[in-house]
Amino acid sequence: CTSCVEGYYPDILRSSCLSCAAGQVIVSSGANGDGCAACIPGRFSPAAGFTVCQECEAGQFSALNETIRCTKCYVGTYSLQGMSECLACSAGTYSVGGVSECTECTAGQMSATNGSSACVECSRGYFSTESKSSACAPC
Repeated sequence: CTSCVEGYYPDILRSSCLSCAAGQVIVSSGANGDGCAACIPGRFSPAAGFTVCQECEAGQFSALNETIRCTKCYVGTYSLQGMSECLACSAGTYSVGGVSECTECTAGQMSATNGSSACVECSRGYFSTESKSSACAPC
């Protein structure tokens, strides 16, 4: 029988050691290894031989099993650590992408829809005195 080092598991005949592909991790390693398991959404494994799937960082996501890297959240969205999708910023906020939280529009600005990439200045004759405004009011 072959004894395998950490990061590898024995083949079915226990005559050689194998590693899991990127996007997978070893279920258990050493002499009694059981093989590979896919990293679930929100987690990834960047290379062969990993024993633990890593969580995506805040501002990133992975939506599929067996991911080898996480994707940066798109403009108008955000995510927390380990998420499988990015969430749209609410009206009154925006993001430039790759962030863990949306930025509030400041007084005098607004964003009317969810998923905004920027705030806009209130038009002439309109105002907003609060931050996080989703509309400007007439003067």
